[in-house]
Amino acid sequence: MVWDTGSDWIVIASHQCTNCDGVVYDHSEETSFEKLNAQGELFYGTAYARGYFATDLVCTLKDVNSCAPIDMLIMTYQEGFKGISGIVGMSTGLYGNSAPLLIEELFYDGKISEPVFGFYLGSTHEESFLDIGFISESAMRDPSELVWLPVVNNDFWWTNFITGISFTTPQQTKPLSVSLPRTLAMTDTGTSCTYFPSLYFKEIIGILKELESSWYRDDYGDIGIPCDQIN
Repeated sequence: MVWDTGSDWIVIASHQCTNCDGVVYDHSEETSFEKLNAQGELFYGTAYARGYFATDLVCTLKDVNSCAPIDMLIMTYQEGFKGISGIVGMSTGLYGNSAPLLIEELFYDGKISEPVFGFYLGSTHEESFLDIGFISESAMRDPSELVWLPVVNNDFWWTNFITGISFTTPQQTKPLSVSLPRTLAMTDTGTSCTYFPSLYFKEIIGILKELESSWYRDDYGDIGIPCDQIN
């Protein structure tokens, strides 16, 4: 499953899917499953899902007391979902949202005490995890250094104003930084790339060249830097 802050619907690959190649969900004997009288399709840039809407229980733990009934799209045809069993949409719900959001539904149903979530993104060989209903401080270097960024109102995405970008590596004591005019930046867990304003591209690439010893080139010719070599 992809936990995607850039979309809203929960999408599940069905055992009825004609071309899904990830793990599929067989709901044929689930008493909690209710098919709704509506078809649907969703677009995700290079991916596409088509199917029908249904209601089923979604659980945060292997415990029925953690479950809440939520509407979702049951995927019967897909494009671009190679090896993916579905998507959990986690957008803000502040603007243009028509889907029932997982965090909100769990909160309204009394399954979590706070409508919050947090991602811990591990380094290259480290496990990542997701907090739902609370924010764990166990993986924080120093919880007192935590900075909360206000979210822009009435935006579908988790968008904040930023004034710069900085990079550090385990070998550095001073960050390499680029100052920006106050500009909007979107946090999207559904994409694997960081996108920069074109006006500052050359300056940012110049900084990244100072980290060139950590670069690698993948099978597609793209250049990357291991997550454990940059902060």
